[in-house]
Formats: sequence, structure tokens, C-alpha cells
Amino acid sequence: FLLLSIASHLRFVRTGRWRWLGAVTAFFLLGLLSKPIVATLPLLLLLLDYWPLGRFRQTEDGRSPLNRFPGLALEKTPLFLLAGLLSLMTISFHQANRAIQDGITLTARIEHSLSSDFFYLYQTFFPADLAIRFWATPWQQFNGTLVPALAGAVLATAVILRYSGRVPALAAGSGWYLVALLPVSGVFGPLGSQWLSDRFTYIPHIGLAIAFVWAMAGLPASHRFRSLLQGAGVLLLGTLTLLSMHQMSYWKDGATLFRHGVVHSGNDPMYLALYATELLNSGDIATAKEQNDRLLPFATSPKSGGILIQQQCLAIMDRMGNRDGAIEQAQRFLQADSRFFLTRLWLANALLSAQRFQEAAPEYLQVLEVPDMKPSERANALEGLAVSLARLGRVDEAINRYREGLETDPSRASMHIGLARLLEAKGNTEEGGAHFKEALRLSPDDLGLRLDLAEFKARSGAVQAAVAMFEGIARTTEGKAEALLAKGRIFELAGMATQARPLYERALELTPILPDTDNVLRERLSPSPPRREL
Repeated sequence: FLLLSIASHLRFVRTGRWRWLGAVTAFFLLGLLSKPIVATLPLLLLLLDYWPLGRFRQTEDGRSPLNRFPGLALEKTPLFLLAGLLSLMTISFHQANRAIQDGITLTARIEHSLSSDFFYLYQTFFPADLAIRFWATPWQQFNGTLVPALAGAVLATAVILRYSGRVPALAAGSGWYLVALLPVSGVFGPLGSQWLSDRFTYIPHIGLAIAFVWAMAGLPASHRFRSLLQGAGVLLLGTLTLLSMHQMSYWKDGATLFRHGVVHSGNDPMYLALYATELLNSGDIATAKEQNDRLLPFATSPKSGGILIQQQCLAIMDRMGNRDGAIEQAQRFLQADSRFFLTRLWLANALLSAQRFQEAAPEYLQVLEVPDMKPSERANALEGLAVSLARLGRVDEAINRYREGLETDPSRASMHIGLARLLEAKGNTEEGGAHFKEALRLSPDDLGLRLDLAEFKARSGAVQAAVAMFEGIARTTEGKAEALLAKGRIFELAGMATQARPLYERALELTPILPDTDNVLRERLSPSPPRREL
């Protein structure tokens, strides 16, 4: 979208048609919505007006280039307004999420900005030791670099101005590089702990390419020298291609990528914990355990990614089949520091899965006492508490917790279905049916919900509607156990239970889609099919 905006601006300058200026604004807005890094476009267009468009040249009426600047800037007023608005929104968002570090002096930011310009330039021409660096960034290396960085900036500016008359592309390209780099130079403060953002240098690099290519093209040289330059260019591109292929091999998967970055992480506990996470995701549980065991001393340190280390440790133990050991480990973590509410939430969920409802309920209650919690985490805790209370026979309390959970997250289908079952058990079939339908609306492709709703309609007397749903399920699951289950239920609703039994017996020989289907089939085959627990 940035490049489309530039292309539209070129067309506007050539034709003078204002519709192209509208296209510039539209593409710029789409670019901003894609990535705020394009906010510098109005300044980049002014640089293009200088070169190659030459709109700053002295006119026939004798007006100087400086007199033309206000008009050219005014022409881009909509772009400046959009850039300012989106920049304020971006900064506000990061401040609300505590992503911008406070307490950094203006002098330190200027020092970092000047130094990072040279650092990015160095990485451009010598892209070595590339790796994801979330925390171990070279910010500390820039301490005390203000004077040399400022001297280097003054020298570079003098050289550029010296040759800008002969090679205007040098000034335009260098200006592009500096302007486009401004949002990630550090002058506005670091986002989180990432003091460098070399992943955003693809736009500044356009300016470097402009300056380099047109400066080379402007060199007076013999045919032999130009041939030598062309050969060197081909050799350089070939080398970079091979190096790029080698670099891409690190992006095979998350584990490979983080393994490559371990050398550059400074043994940061958070980075190593993420490496262990990727190992676990790739199925290398043994190596993930080795990494996580090294991190256990940091497990109760909030600043060193303690919660991630705890979650990782518990997940590894669970994946290794030691659920009871993981529960005991979670309890030890909480005894050492009870502030890690996500560990308590994991513990409550684990106790619920182990059907230890009496122990799970108080853990959920403690989680809900935490004031600063994401809505998704709160909804998770409320749903788990509601399930625990229902299984303990405290149905009215469970219903209230389900209602509270749906106020927090009304889009959670599992809570709608859980509340619907409890309401039906209490005889409130009308409201229960409404929640069944809402659950199905939220998850229309959920086979389990479709079967639940069909059974609910059958129990509530809406036989025709139930038959229609079972017919739909049979069509969409043809060849699976659920198809025969649905056909058998149609026979049963028609009073032909004898014809249903062979279907259920054949269904037990097929692979089910849902893990609970075999249990349902066995219940239907029992001499007196019981009403299923809600």
C-alpha cells in the first residue's frame, strides 16, 4: 500500500488530476491500518518531490524552492492528519498495555536514535549473527556513544550536502532512510524491552537502495570499469542469495529458530523458556524437560518469566503422563509464591479434569479474587467453577456462575451448553433451549452440540424438529458411527426401537468422530436406556 501510494502520487504529479491524490490518501489509509510504520509517507513524498520529481526547482517567475515548500506540504494535509491520528492511537494503545518504558531521558533517546541509525546501516551491509533477540538487545552498547554518533551524523550530513548538487539521489535516498527509520529509532521510547527493531527496516532500505544505485550510476567511469562493477554486482547478489538460503534454514520450525538464537540470548530465562515451549510443541519432550529443569530456579521470579517457566514445567509433566505429579508441583509453586494466579488456574483445571471437584472449586474461587485479569481468563475460571459446583450437586450456584461467565464472555459456546443442561434439569426447558440454540449458532459445525440440541428437542417433545436434526447429522457424518447413531435415534422416535438396535451394534464397529459416542451407543443398547446425565 505504501508503494501504491507513491505510484499514485507520481501519477498525480504527471497528470495533475486530483483523483490520483484521493488514491494516494486511500492507499495510505490502508497502509496505516496494515502497519503504523508507514506513517512517515507524507515526508517521504516531499523527498520524492525534491528528487526525482524536481518540484522544488526554481520556477520561471523567480520563486525560490523554499517558497514552494508550504504549497507542497499543504497538498499533503490529509496524509499528515491521518499519520498524526494513527500515531497517537498507536502510542495510546502501547501506553495502555504498558508497552512503552517510562523513565528514559530525552538525551538517552537521542543517543539511542543516532547510534541505532549507524547500527542498522552496519547490519544492512554486514547482516551477520541474525537471530530473534527479544530481550538481549544491544541497547547497553549504545551507552556513552552520543558524542561519536553525533560527530558521525555531522560528518555524514556534510558529505551528503557536498555532493547533493551533483548526485541529488544521494540526499533524497539518505533522507528517506533516516525519515523512514524514525519510528523505530528509539527516540519515541522503546516498546517493551525491544530496543532495536531491525525487522522494520524494509522501508528505510528503499532509501539506501536509491542512494547507492544512483550514486554508482552517476560515477564517471570507463567501459571496462563499468563491466567490472557489473561483475562485482552479480557476484555480490549470488553471495547474498546463498547466505539468504542458509539463513532461511533456521526458519524450519520454532524449535530450530529458537535454538539458533540461544547463543545470542545471553541465557535470558524468558528466551530459554520460549525455546522449551517450542521444543514441547515439536514433540521433543525430553529436551524440553532438560531446558526447563535449568530454569526452575527462576520459576518464582516475575521479572524472569516465572509464570512461563511454571506453565512450561507443568505442561511437560502432564505430557509425560505425570498429572498427579504436575498437580503437586503446581501446589509447591503456589506455596512459594501465591501471586501466580495463572498457575492456580492451571491447578484448578487439572483438578477438574481429575474429577476432584471438591478441591477444584476453592481454587477457582481464589483465582476469581484477582482484580487484573483478562476476560478470557475470568471466563475460564467461572466456567470451571460452574462445572465443579454442578458436579457437587450445587446446581443453583452453578447456574449463577454460568450466567456470570456469559456476562464476561457471551461468545463461549461451551458455557451456553453447560447452562442449557442445568436449566433443562431444573425444568426450565424454554430458556435451556434458547441457550442450546445460541451455542449452536456460535459453533454451527460442532457435531457434539448438534447432537445435544437434537436430543434436547427430542426430550422436550419437538419430535419433528429432532428428526430433522438427526437426518442432517446422518447426512454429514456418513460412514461414521455418529451417522448410524442418528439413524437409530430416528427409528426410536418413530417407536421402532427394535430396528434401531442393529444400527447401534454396527456403529460400535466403526470409528467415531466424538470420544463419547461409544458410551452413548452402549447406553442405547442397554435393556432400559437411561436418561443421560446433564
